[in-house]
Amino acid sequence: MKTPITILAMTLLCCGCAAIQPRWQQTDSSLGKTRYYVDVNERADFHITCSDLRINMAFTDKYGDIPLAAIIIDGQRFDNADLFNTRFEYEEDIEKFRPLWAKLRNARSITVIADTTPQKSFALPTSNVAKVLPADFTQCDGQHM
Repeated sequence: MKTPITILAMTLLCCGCAAIQPRWQQTDSSLGKTRYYVDVNERADFHITCSDLRINMAFTDKYGDIPLAAIIIDGQRFDNADLFNTRFEYEEDIEKFRPLWAKLRNARSITVIADTTPQKSFALPTSNVAKVLPADFTQCDGQHM
């Protein structure tokens, strides 16, 4: 006969197994924008928003957008704030962004650091990132390149 403690322990273990793991997702808007995002916790998400004018990377929490301080992909740190808000006016800017996008899609580990005091960092999942992000960021909805 199972004791109530054993049943409780089994229930708690099963609940942990059924928990939804963070994963990359995509939403499209009718305004020519595509949003790729990961819910990092119950109050915040990391997102990449693509339009025909720019790509923007940031956090959103209950207070609004928070800029990034850095992204660390497979140990390589990207901390140039211009990369996190790339405009498509100049080919030079597009070419600077291309390596970051390629590394992001092929990453084995991704850590994003919010520009807060103190800085907050979050590990992002990598299992489905290549399936969700297009092979070339210029293929984001709304892009005409």
